[in-house]
Amino acid sequence: MYECVADSEKYQYSERLALCQYRIFLLKKTLNKLNNLNAAVKFEPYIDKLNEEVQLELKI
Repeated sequence: MYECVADSEKYQYSERLALCQYRIFLLKKTLNKLNNLNAAVKFEPYIDKLNEEVQLELKI
Protein backbone atom coordinates (compact mmCIF):
# COMPACT_ATOMS: atom_id res chain seq x y z
CA MET A 1 0.00 0.00 0.00
CA TYR A 2 2.76 2.45 0.93
CA GLU A 3 4.55 1.78 -2.35
CA CYS A 4 1.36 2.55 -4.30
CA VAL A 5 0.93 5.84 -2.45
CA ALA A 6 4.59 6.71 -2.97
CA ASP A 7 4.36 5.92 -6.69
CA SER A 8 1.24 8.06 -7.14
CA GLU A 9 2.55 11.06 -5.18
CA LYS A 10 3.10 13.86 -7.69
CA TYR A 11 5.28 16.03 -5.44
CA GLN A 12 8.60 14.20 -5.23
CA TYR A 13 9.71 15.79 -1.97
CA SER A 14 6.44 16.08 -0.06
CA GLU A 15 6.08 15.07 3.56
CA ARG A 16 3.53 12.41 2.60
CA LEU A 17 6.01 10.77 0.22
CA ALA A 18 8.74 10.95 2.85
CA LEU A 19 6.46 9.30 5.41
CA CYS A 20 5.59 6.52 2.95
CA GLN A 21 9.29 5.97 2.25
CA TYR A 22 9.96 5.87 6.01
CA ARG A 23 7.29 3.20 6.52
CA ILE A 24 8.65 1.19 3.59
CA PHE A 25 12.11 1.48 5.14
CA LEU A 26 10.82 0.16 8.47
CA LEU A 27 9.09 -2.76 6.78
CA LYS A 28 12.23 -3.72 4.86
CA LYS A 29 14.55 -3.77 7.88
CA THR A 30 15.84 -7.28 8.49
CA LEU A 31 18.79 -9.00 10.11
CA ASN A 32 20.60 -8.94 6.76
CA LYS A 33 23.00 -5.97 6.75
CA LEU A 34 23.05 -5.71 2.95
CA ASN A 35 19.25 -5.46 2.80
CA ASN A 36 19.32 -2.80 5.52
CA LEU A 37 21.96 -0.83 3.63
CA ASN A 38 19.92 -0.93 0.42
CA ALA A 39 16.78 0.17 2.28
CA ALA A 40 18.69 3.02 3.97
CA VAL A 41 20.18 4.23 0.68
CA LYS A 42 16.73 4.38 -0.92
CA PHE A 43 15.28 6.18 2.10
CA GLU A 44 18.10 8.71 2.66
CA PRO A 45 16.91 11.45 0.24
CA TYR A 46 13.61 11.72 2.15
CA ILE A 47 14.88 12.08 5.73
CA ASP A 48 14.95 15.88 5.72
CA LYS A 49 11.31 16.04 4.59
CA LEU A 50 10.01 14.18 7.66
CA ASN A 51 8.68 16.08 10.64
CA GLU A 52 11.00 16.56 13.61
CA GLU A 53 9.44 13.86 15.80
CA VAL A 54 10.10 11.15 13.22
CA GLN A 55 13.62 12.45 12.60
CA LEU A 56 14.34 12.25 16.32
CA GLU A 57 12.90 8.73 16.43
CA LEU A 58 15.40 7.71 13.73
CA LYS A 59 18.34 8.97 15.76
CA ILE A 60 17.47 6.90 18.82
